[in-house]
Amino acid sequence: MAINLKIRTLSAIKPGWPQVTGNRGITGRLNNSELEQLISNVKSLGDVIVYNALMATADIIIEILARSQPRVPVDTGELRRSGLGVLEYKKIYEIAKGNDNGTISVNTPGISP
Repeated sequence: MAINLKIRTLSAIKPGWPQVTGNRGITGRLNNSELEQLISNVKSLGDVIVYNALMATADIIIEILARSQPRVPVDTGELRRSGLGVLEYKKIYEIAKGNDNGTISVNTPGISP
């Protein structure tokens, strides 16, 4: 995802536009449609951050289950099949499940913020 920033020169700022001043000393003006676009972009950025945090957490869950699965006693295979990695955010995602042979099956495509 790319973030596009527009920087206007002072001559391009129309006198009636609301003025926005950032905490870094940057001052600019936005008309209503630009302000709505900015708000939309910030919300999208929030979704990207949440999605990346969810995927990083899923990676950790997968890693933990993948390292522990081979250590589980074989017995009938039922104990190995009981290995389950779950992530809960707004709903429950089954990230990884143990197999009888000590491997895991992974499922992350359905994760969404």
